[in-house]
Amino acid sequence: MSENIPPEESLKDEFHNLGKNLAGMLHAIWESPERKKFQAEIESGLNDIGTTVNREVKNFSDSQTAQRLRTDVEDMAERLRTGEAEAKVRQELISALRMVNLELDKFSSRWTSTSEENVPSEPEPPQPPEEG
Repeated sequence: MSENIPPEESLKDEFHNLGKNLAGMLHAIWESPERKKFQAEIESGLNDIGTTVNREVKNFSDSQTAQRLRTDVEDMAERLRTGEAEAKVRQELISALRMVNLELDKFSSRWTSTSEENVPSEPEPPQPPEEG
């Protein structure tokens, strides 16, 4: 009699049954004592990590290293507030930009002068700008 069932219906029914079976299997796994035990172990381990990290952070914050770090951060904040760090960064940036612009200008000049001959010259190694 099963020979009278169209193959499409049988295939549809089998996929439906597969879905039900997979859902049942996942539900059984989720509710299993092993999964619950595993979850409890993970939660306990995460709690232990949190406790350990909190303890070590407190120990570190009371240490001389932390005190030095706080002092260094306060010093940096003061330098930023007074503009000392900004002036140093600005000076270094201007120097770097001058060097890049100088090299680009040299390259452009060589390329322009040799492009008339259709033969680019070998670039010279970069020279640091003179301090002025």
